[in-house]
Amino acid sequence: MISCNKKKSGEVKLASAYEFTLYQSDLESVMPKKISKSDSIIFVQNYINHWLQERTLIHFSKSNIDDDELHLDKQIEDYKNSLLIYSYQKKFIEQKLDTLIYDKEIEDYYNAHNQDFQLKDNIVKVAFLKMDKRSKNLKEARKLLKEFNESNKNKISDLAERYADNYFLDNNAWILFDDLLKEIPIQTYNQEEFLRNNTFVELTDSLYTTFVKISGFKTKESVSPLSFEYERIRMIILSKRKQELLKKLEADIFKEAQESGSTHIY
Repeated sequence: MISCNKKKSGEVKLASAYEFTLYQSDLESVMPKKISKSDSIIFVQNYINHWLQERTLIHFSKSNIDDDELHLDKQIEDYKNSLLIYSYQKKFIEQKLDTLIYDKEIEDYYNAHNQDFQLKDNIVKVAFLKMDKRSKNLKEARKLLKEFNESNKNKISDLAERYADNYFLDNNAWILFDDLLKEIPIQTYNQEEFLRNNTFVELTDSLYTTFVKISGFKTKESVSPLSFEYERIRMIILSKRKQELLKKLEADIFKEAQESGSTHIY
């Protein structure tokens, strides 16, 4: 917000709070263009009220904090310098960072650090079909999903698209078991025990019958599979590249400054 504490000769005063004064020209500089008369009245009222509250807070803040506690000039200078460095580093990274990461690099990182990738939740490989309980295709759906494999994948996909209210058939993908439970109301008090003892589940409520085929699972605190951590590892590698790039940038800039005689110790 505008300070508005300097006297302006001939200016129209709109409001004041302690040592601060809000002038007509200050308001005009922030007034939105192409605003209706009714909206402009509301804007002015809100602006003035906010200005008064803010100026009052500034006055009491200045009155209750000693100058030697503030060090405002130094804080402002430090902030400006930090912002300047950040902006330059951001621009440099955007221009120089190599974002291409090959699968081999991700696999190598995973193999070297796989103990760092312990699961915090249970995960599953699963396929499911949720269908109207009155559907004439329930028997076929049950049989196909129980035998779900690459050879009948197209057939079950066609059935799902035509008759299922909801379905998931990518049983090569790891998903959180908790996310599955959001879609399917499986009642279990011990997830690990349930997963160890069930590979096919059939649930029926007042409207739907749901078939669930669990083709794999990993429990929390076991090592997370690579495919589940793929994107996380990619971001880790990118972050390391950024840090290395910035470290080299600082070293190169400092070396250039020294060699050109631009730095001195007195």
